[in-house]
Amino acid sequence: MKSLLYTFSAIIILSLAACNQSRISIPKDKVNIEVNKIYDGDNLIIYLLDIKFLEERVVRLSEKGGLSQAKIEPDLKSGISTCEVLIMADRIAIGDKSRIKLLNQIRGSGVTVGGPDEYTLEASDKLKDVLKIEIKSGEYNIDSEIKISSFQNHPLNLVFARQFSDD
Repeated sequence: MKSLLYTFSAIIILSLAACNQSRISIPKDKVNIEVNKIYDGDNLIIYLLDIKFLEERVVRLSEKGGLSQAKIEPDLKSGISTCEVLIMADRIAIGDKSRIKLLNQIRGSGVTVGGPDEYTLEASDKLKDVLKIEIKSGEYNIDSEIKISSFQNHPLNLVFARQFSDD
């Protein structure tokens, strides 16, 4: 039930963030990423990345064993493409083990992709020790792979491609 409440809260946060779009100037070869720390505690971490760029792109989240991708199209009025990436982890201790639900999700252009994964850790493992948010707010080269975070030392990367990947 607790995880459902956190998921519902994250959806509300995403909806509110979508309403907060302002006009900005973005170079064609750059992507603007604003990192919003929603909650960063011992048992729950929620970050929302607000992303803006020009042109149509396929936004990919690539991680060990998984790939989520969504085609993001520019707004007809502003010409700016916008999407959000949600990173959320929820830790629940059960005896000498911990269960972690990790959600990495892309939302934009009317689609949402990505889903939760579950992992088992030792109860002594702290969530902040296994999930590290590494990205900072700023402009990035749109043709570069951008490291967002790492989970158990495996990177989660953000890529802005021109077409879908078959991987």
